Amino acid sequence: VYSISGANVFYFLSYPMMGMALPYEPLSPKALKMRREIAVQFLGSALFMDRAAGVKLANRILREMPMPRVKNVQARIENFHARRKTL
Repeated sequence: VYSISGANVFYFLSYPMMGMALPYEPLSPKALKMRREIAVQFLGSALFMDRAAGVKLANRILREMPMPRVKNVQARIENFHARRKTL
C-alpha cells in the first residue's frame, strides 16, 4: 500500500519538472490516456502467472472501463505555468 501511495505522490510532486523536461504536456488528456493504457497493460502482464490471461484481462478492463473525464485540465495547466513564471 505504501509503495502505491508513494508512486502516486511522487508522480504529482514531480509534475513541475516533468512539465519542463518533456516535449509534451504530461497532464493533457491524451498523455493521461496513454499512460493509463500502458500501466494497465503492464500490470496485466506482470501480476499474473498466466500472462496471456493477464493481458486478456487488461484489454477487457481498457475496453469496458473508459478513461474518466479529466476536468479543468487546460485551466490547471495554465495556472501552473502562470505560477512558474512568477518564481
